[in-house]
Amino acid sequence: MSDDWETVILGPKWAVRVRDFGLDDWLKLNCPCGHVAIVSTEKMKATQPGYMRLKTFEHKFRCRKCGNNEGIFWSVVRRKDAS
Repeated sequence: MSDDWETVILGPKWAVRVRDFGLDDWLKLNCPCGHVAIVSTEKMKATQPGYMRLKTFEHKFRCRKCGNNEGIFWSVVRRKDAS
């Protein structure tokens, strides 16, 4: 999975806002249990105001495998070009 994606730096994590996401940006969520999920940012952009910082609602991220919602590490990723 990691070979298909590259990490994108949008700024310090505390400062990343919903409006900072580009069209090709996805969230990669890593749970301490080892589960990794790649989530589209489109729904977030449609339901959250652009000024909203990701830090304010990152506690809502929940692992679908174990149900954990603490200690989930997130990063912004984009699919690598297929060139």
